[in-house]
Amino acid sequence: MSRIVYKNTAFPPPSPPAEDAYHLTTVPEEYDLNFCFPVKALESSLVKLEPFIPSLHAREYFDALSEFDTQTLFSYLPYGPFPTLHSFLNWLELRIRTDSGSQLFVIHSSGKLAGVIGYLKGNYGFKSVEIGHIVILPTFQGTKVTTHAVGLMEQYAMEELKLWRCQWYCHDMNAKSKGVALRMGMQEEGLLRWEKRFGNDKPGLDGRDSKGRHSRVLAVTWEDWENGVREKVNGLLEG
Repeated sequence: MSRIVYKNTAFPPPSPPAEDAYHLTTVPEEYDLNFCFPVKALESSLVKLEPFIPSLHAREYFDALSEFDTQTLFSYLPYGPFPTLHSFLNWLELRIRTDSGSQLFVIHSSGKLAGVIGYLKGNYGFKSVEIGHIVILPTFQGTKVTTHAVGLMEQYAMEELKLWRCQWYCHDMNAKSKGVALRMGMQEEGLLRWEKRFGNDKPGLDGRDSKGRHSRVLAVTWEDWENGVREKVNGLLEG
């Protein structure tokens, strides 16, 4: 038998660091987005998306969330709601900024904060990314804000970054999310069973030790984009 004592510093996982005001006072020019693709502000006739910078947007976003039922807003997401500003900043730092495949954007419409949207699972080598982290405030739900925000993200990924694939994962119970992806020209590719695990306070299936979800996978590829989806998305952004 082997006498080697195998080193594995990733297990057991370290305790979560104490909550802190990560980058709440860092000036925008010194805040490192740390994303694997170029980042810029995106704008349509209805919305403007800007890279989320804590010193500019964190308090505004957290204060806006406090006006609504956040349990409902985050019901289909595997994280949140955030009880404190510091808990949100913890998530932003540890789950978004330090992951070079992730980038969050703040959404404004008519000068008012409408929500957030993001990229995740970005892979420079494979030229792929996922659109997600979508939270649209109730006052902007049922408008074209979601269509424009998703359209800009999809357009930037496929047209400017020239990616091969832009994908979308959603809770199998979240028919509205799947509907958005289909409306934006994405094709359904399949079901990933037990793809996410989360707390018992969320809608989902009863798993081994908590609730969980199956995830629907949809995507647009470069071939789809060049064969009709570009025109579809451009048309939606003009509406």
